[in-house]
Amino acid sequence: MTLGFADDRFTGGFECVLAVDNDPAAMATHQNCFGGESVAGNIEDWLKKTKKIPKADIVVGGLKWTHWARQFFREFKLHPFSSLQLVGAAPFSS
Repeated sequence: MTLGFADDRFTGGFECVLAVDNDPAAMATHQNCFGGESVAGNIEDWLKKTKKIPKADIVVGGLKWTHWARQFFREFKLHPFSSLQLVGAAPFSS
């Protein structure tokens, strides 16, 4: 998600000041690509411990890999690493 806000080919012009994810490998990669502060761990736990929350113009977040997200990819026969990115999405209703 950071790429879409940091890279001029997309929205561009923004700098990442903080990234939080449970996956340490993902955070190492993110740190290498975008800089800023990277926290490997649960954001709720981090918020309880920190007193330093950086100012930001935009806060971007994604969904946890929930049951409905897995079902969505299976139902539409998508690979989890396809170019489709769910940002602020909600399950489809009929």
